[in-house]
Amino acid sequence: MATRLKRDPIVILRVDSEELEEYINSPSFETDMVVSFSELALSYGTNRNLDLFVKALQKLGVDQGLPPTSDPWVMNNIVEPALNSCSWDSNNGHSVSQETFLEELRKYLKI
Repeated sequence: MATRLKRDPIVILRVDSEELEEYINSPSFETDMVVSFSELALSYGTNRNLDLFVKALQKLGVDQGLPPTSDPWVMNNIVEPALNSCSWDSNNGHSVSQETFLEELRKYLKI
């Protein structure tokens, strides 16, 4: 087993809010999210805004400091409770603008 660990080292990352905050405040955040919004709006059309929001979160990951939303524990204990505290889906089924999408996503990620 030790020989295998030398060949394939295990890397353990600590996911904390510092890395996520750094990403949110970087110029690449807005660029990445504009691209995500465009792709998602084309793919999902007039789906609920909440669905677009969750899909955008799924495109983010550990590299940006966000725990993987594909993990059911993360989704149930982190993502869903935070989504419930946001006013994200308050447009009564109307499509959200790109600007609102960015503002709400940034607010959500800073919670």
